[in-house]
Amino acid sequence: MCLISKPKANVSDLAAKLDTTANHVKAGDYTVGNNGVSLIQKDMSGTQNNSKGFKIKGLATKGDITNINTTLAGKSRQNPM
Repeated sequence: MCLISKPKANVSDLAAKLDTTANHVKAGDYTVGNNGVSLIQKDMSGTQNNSKGFKIKGLATKGDITNINTTLAGKSRQNPM
């Protein structure tokens, strides 16, 4: 049996290679507005970067769902089975 020794990772070396300027989505609650959801970015140090955010569009708002439910409820009363 041949055992090959694998070097162990040095935490200091890994930390030095970490890109501290990389942006990540800021943790928190986001609300769907009429124009979608704007997600805020922050870098590894926690500094918020509003210019690098992104938006998710095409999501239904709470008002949209309420309107759909109201419309469907009205139609179900008009056409009882």
